[in-house]
Amino acid sequence: MPTSEGAPHSGPSIRVIAHPEAGRRAFRRRWPPLAQALDARGLAYDVRLTASAGEAIEVAKEARAAGVPLVVAMGGDGTLHEVVNGLRGDAPAPPSAHRAVVELADDLPMLG
Repeated sequence: MPTSEGAPHSGPSIRVIAHPEAGRRAFRRRWPPLAQALDARGLAYDVRLTASAGEAIEVAKEARAAGVPLVVAMGGDGTLHEVVNGLRGDAPAPPSAHRAVVELADDLPMLG
């Protein structure tokens, strides 16, 4: 997947940005089965845990700059808000960049 600079993306295809204490601690409950499903499918991912306000914005900006094709936000509304803002950045993403943000919360069923 090309980055905005046109270089191929060589890292993990999925970046998980999670605040383990947010969203009623959704990450602690939801991550183990999700990690098992990703591993079973041979999907490359990395996990970045956040602990303070604004940290998810910076991690999402790094993902955008690296051309990570899929970003997963796990936590509460604040985590999702920060990830979206970090991915959006100062300018809209180039048309060739595909990104998705998924919020895993208690009221969403696990994807199978």
